[in-house]
Amino acid sequence: KMVELSGFKDSSQFFNAIPADYQPPAPEQKQSPEEMLAMVQVKSIEADIQKKAADLQLQREDMIRKDDRERDKLEIDKYVKIRELELKYGVQLNEIALNAEIERDRNAQMQMQPGMPAQ
Repeated sequence: KMVELSGFKDSSQFFNAIPADYQPPAPEQKQSPEEMLAMVQVKSIEADIQKKAADLQLQREDMIRKDDRERDKLEIDKYVKIRELELKYGVQLNEIALNAEIERDRNAQMQMQPGMPAQ
């Protein structure tokens, strides 16, 4: 009626006819306080799980970086010691034999530390 009173003769160009079997949507049911509390607790638990997973990932990445840093330090220390020994004794050292000895020492050291996997 409003459209027709506004001067438009055909209101069907603005609105569709309502079907005879039309049922309005059911009103949204309100949740009980217990349901709302349960939903909040579930979301809180999910957030805690995500936070703990992120913390574990961060710890893992930190351990990997620390391990890489230690490995690089050992590698540099090896070359420094080789060079010191070469200069001190005036000889050329066999790096392959030294690498094998260093690896034996590293494995022995890893076995002495509890909870550390051997490489």
